[in-house]
Amino acid sequence: MKGASILMPDGHEGWIRTNPRIDANVAHVLQENHNKLFRKVVKLLKYWNTEQLNGAISSYFIELSIARVFWDKAVKSEQVATLSYGLALAFWAVQQAVIKGMQSSWVANAPPVYPGGLLAGHLILMKSHSDLACTAWEDEKAGKPVSAFAKWPLDRLHCGVPRSSRFSKGGNQERLQSRIFKRADGVLCFRRG
Repeated sequence: MKGASILMPDGHEGWIRTNPRIDANVAHVLQENHNKLFRKVVKLLKYWNTEQLNGAISSYFIELSIARVFWDKAVKSEQVATLSYGLALAFWAVQQAVIKGMQSSWVANAPPVYPGGLLAGHLILMKSHSDLACTAWEDEKAGKPVSAFAKWPLDRLHCGVPRSSRFSKGGNQERLQSRIFKRADGVLCFRRG
């Protein structure tokens, strides 16, 4: 796609070339074509990245990975209709992009977009959560939503994690406070919503 670009920090002491208008237009199209799930999926994966990988993957890299796979689905006239499918697809897309090592930006002639400072342990955790997301989606398709929820990686993200470590980043508390609940066994969990 053509258009002027700007440099913005990549979160890892480097810079990426982007065009916010192009990114916003792509996000809008994907949001409309995929049951209003694109932005939710991106936010959930970015949150997972922050909480599980301490933000090791560049935020823009995550959004670009997910946008590309959602775009491919739209081109094939396929729709991401459920959150579980969107998350499974997103985990897979980010994992594949990380393995590849870089992605092309939407901006013509921009340098490649790199994932960030990932360690080997991060890749193992990403593969594990990608597998869980796919299994949860398969269970949901098979009519086993309770089983799917038990496998959903973002549910495991919070169950048993002390509240203080979940809300170490200022703004998270206000946004997520209403989604925390305590199970009958006393374990704190995150309510999807």
